[in-house]
Amino acid sequence: MEEEKKTMGTIKDESKQENKVVENVTETGASANAQTDANANKQTACSKLGRACKKTVNFFCRHYCKIIGGAALLVLIAFAVMWLMRFAVDIHESYGELFGWTVQSNFDPERISDNLVYYEYDEYDNKGYVCDNNGKKLIRHIMWITMAEGDEAKTAPVCYYDGKCYGYFHPQTGKVIVKPVWENAWEFSEGLAAVNDKGYIKFIDTTGKVVIDERFQYQEGESYYFFKGHCVMNENGKFGIIDRNGAWLIAPEYSDICTIESPNDTMLLLARGVGEHMVLTLGLDTVLPFKTADMMLMDSVIKVVFPDHTVSTYSHSGELLEASLVRNVEQLYYDTREVYYYSSQESDYDEYGDEIYKKVMNTSSRQAVAGCYRYEAEEGWYGLMDADGKQVTLPLYSSIKAVDKNLYLCVIGEDEDEEHGILLDGNGRRVK
Repeated sequence: MEEEKKTMGTIKDESKQENKVVENVTETGASANAQTDANANKQTACSKLGRACKKTVNFFCRHYCKIIGGAALLVLIAFAVMWLMRFAVDIHESYGELFGWTVQSNFDPERISDNLVYYEYDEYDNKGYVCDNNGKKLIRHIMWITMAEGDEAKTAPVCYYDGKCYGYFHPQTGKVIVKPVWENAWEFSEGLAAVNDKGYIKFIDTTGKVVIDERFQYQEGESYYFFKGHCVMNENGKFGIIDRNGAWLIAPEYSDICTIESPNDTMLLLARGVGEHMVLTLGLDTVLPFKTADMMLMDSVIKVVFPDHTVSTYSHSGELLEASLVRNVEQLYYDTREVYYYSSQESDYDEYGDEIYKKVMNTSSRQAVAGCYRYEAEEGWYGLMDADGKQVTLPLYSSIKAVDKNLYLCVIGEDEDEEHGILLDGNGRRVK
């Protein structure tokens, strides 16, 4: 019996252990199922979130692409409309006269002749042009024109620039005589015009034919015009004069040659060395030989100013008229040692703001007349003159002041404000 009881107890213990194992297995399975369900739920949630994000991104992409595409389309349409408008304007301006359209222009017109008008180049449009009185454009894309002077402008070809080269057209018909091929060109004078051909100056006639080709070198900044049958030329920095055949009338050996004019005459002024000048007639006859002086052509005289600031005059034929001209003769005064008193009134204000006058005593030095006069020769340059009109000194001073009856402060420099000079006596001698 005891053995059976032990056996039964062992069986019960084994049964309890089996039940615990079963319970543990059951619990483990339940836990595994719960974990699986949780993982599945997470995957479902992530999938839903991904789909939502994808839908949101697709939505914004579609709409933003539409917005950007629409904006780009509007910009393209705007550019297309602007281009079409510009094209229409170009067609209207260029060919409107063929269809009888009235061609409007914003350019300022310049009358070339009775038959032609030039509408000036505009820096924003680049389309100056020449048209006839009916508005028909004869020459387009002109940036600049220049014409001959006086009556010659009626027949001499007009020089024009197209932005690259220079050419010529007829002032009455607008027909191009010389297409723009020259690097530089000048207006016609006495039937000839200068052109720059690859660095050399040539002259053409009114048909465009080259008639002077002596390989004169082009000098930047120079102008080339015929006047009374001759033209001033710059050859390697030296000036000379040629005739209508290109031959040298005056060799190129002067520092400058220019015309000097008055209402009654025109002459040539030649320069050389340091301040040397001479005057020639247009026929190249000598009027005044070389002198170290400045020369100016006046109405009826030639005014000559020398380095010592004296002024002489000559007739247009070269005859000496006045050897020394003066002007603005003035009496000089100096302060004496005698002091005198005088009264004057000065305005002031009292405590109530009313204007009142006070008597004030002043002192001053009496002035006396100096022994010499001051005269002016070249403008701004002075000398001393005695009471008989005799020049005591040359006009070498920019300022002269009397210090005593026969003592004068003479400023040598051009700046009289410096008050630095020398003392001269009444005879023009320097006081040491």
